[in-house]
Amino acid sequence: MNEDVRSKGAPPANRRTKYVPITVFPTPYCGSGPVGTHRDVARKLGLAKLRRLGLTGKRVRAAVVDTGIDGTIIPVHGGWAPIPGYVPGSQGPDHGTMVAYDIRIAAPDALILDYALLTSQGNTWTAFLSDAIAAFADLMDLLARDP
Repeated sequence: MNEDVRSKGAPPANRRTKYVPITVFPTPYCGSGPVGTHRDVARKLGLAKLRRLGLTGKRVRAAVVDTGIDGTIIPVHGGWAPIPGYVPGSQGPDHGTMVAYDIRIAAPDALILDYALLTSQGNTWTAFLSDAIAAFADLMDLLARDP
């Protein structure tokens, strides 16, 4: 894996840095199906320790920035998507629903927000980043209205 040396200053004199123009667009990956059980998720998230500390997600909002959430499986409390007229919680079960489910395991009292950014129809990084900025602005507006 190439390391991005720009964040660490100039590359050493004996190292050349090349940038190859490639087309990449973010897409969700969910594999062929579930891997493990809710008990496996709870163990990997350290659920026992969270419970010992009394942490349940109370007074916490969790924004799932993903493919969208199926609100018939996981209740949602608002959200945004780059689709005009999008209703948070209206996506079918997909990766975003799985992420929200995992959050509910660790933080059952958290309010889940559905930011279905990966439904972006933009076909360039610029369009996708524009949608990401719009999602962030929506979340900031929400927090300004209701901290």
